[in-house]
Parts: sequence; structure tokens; C-alpha cells
Amino acid sequence: MKRHVLGIAAALALSTAAASAEEPRFLAQGTSTSPAAVEAAPVYAPPRMGAPKEVTAAATRDPAPRADLVRLLAPNHTGLTLAEKPTLYMYIGEPGTLSVTLRSQSDLAGPALAAGRIEIATAPAIIPLSLAKLGASLRAGTGYVLNVAMYDPTGRVRGSDSTSLERITPPADIAQAASGKPLERARRYAAAGLWFDAMGALGDAIATDPAMRAHRAAMLDQIGMPSVAAFDRTAPRG
Repeated sequence: MKRHVLGIAAALALSTAAASAEEPRFLAQGTSTSPAAVEAAPVYAPPRMGAPKEVTAAATRDPAPRADLVRLLAPNHTGLTLAEKPTLYMYIGEPGTLSVTLRSQSDLAGPALAAGRIEIATAPAIIPLSLAKLGASLRAGTGYVLNVAMYDPTGRVRGSDSTSLERITPPADIAQAASGKPLERARRYAAAGLWFDAMGALGDAIATDPAMRAHRAAMLDQIGMPSVAAFDRTAPRG
């Protein structure tokens, strides 16, 4: 944990200078060229955390679930957040019933800390997943695993995905990242290795300017989710 805090503090100290430097543009053909869309996209700097933690996927039944039905917008390592009740995002390929469970990383076989079901009526789409509405609160320094699974009317799992996440205690100067416009916040959070906070800030930006989806798509490209990124660049919602 101490290494996370030191790395984030260093990244935030450099974020202002980095914002003025030449940064890559992540624009797909056909993407809007409005002023919002052509601004430099956030660049994610994964935290130094060693090898990725193993994530236990949601239980499945035959036939094998489809990987393209449910995708959490998350990296393949533990994603960090400063929030007690962050909002995550996920791609849903088809309508259906979604089951969500949150467990402690140290007790995956134990009871869920929070669980719920969501009826998805409109898809494909990228939708928010509020841990506050799930009734979940994250404790600083504790690792968690979030599982999502899509069911058909017979109760069969059609698709599932999992991710690990951890809330960290921020250093004193990280409060700077919470100020400013949503895109600037997203850049600072991304540079500091705070994936879920960067996604949350971009979600705020997209709510008022759909062209900001180009920046979220750029971050998805950076973590190896090109198909979801391509959808985000052309989707009419999300």
C-alpha cells in the first residue's frame, strides 16, 4: 500500500507539466472532431503492484457463456480507487438479467458483502454500475472481487466477467485531482494509476458531452479492450 501512495503522489506532482506536453491522440476514423473530441486523451499509468492478482470468475454452466455479452471496463490487474462507493462501468451486449456480487479478495468462498440483480432492457450499451446502489462500501487497504453474470429466463448463465479492485488512502496532495473539469480530473487520475476514478470522471464528462466517449475508448484501447472501445466510439448512448 505504501508503494501505491508514493507512486500516486509522484504521478500527481508531474500531472500539470505532463498536460502541457505533446500527448498522443486516440481518434478513430469517423470520430467527432469537435473541440472536446480532439483534446488529448487521458493516458493510464498502471500502478506498480507486482504480478496481477488472480480473479475468480462467476460460476458458469454449460453451454459456455459468451465472453462478449458482459465486459467490465477494467484492467487485467487490480484497479485502484479513492472512493468508498465508486461507480464502475460495463458493456452489455444483449438485454437480460444481470447478477452482481462483491466479495473480499481474502474470502472468496465466503458470503457476498453485497449482491443484487439488474434488469437490462436496452442493449448493446455501456452502463454505470453504482456500488452505492448495490449497498456496498469499500474499506481502504482491502482488496475486493466484483463478479457480474448475465442470465437467461431459465437461470442459465449466458455471459460473465470479474475484476479485482482496491480502495487506497490518498496522500495529502491527491485532493488536487478532484478539482477541475471532468476531463482534466480523468487525466490526473489516469496518470496516478487510479483507473476507476478516471473512468468515473469520464462518465461525468460523457453525461454532458457524448463526444467525450472518444477519450474513454482511448483508455479502453490502452488496456486491451479494442472491441468495446470501437463500440464506445460509435454507440449512440453510454
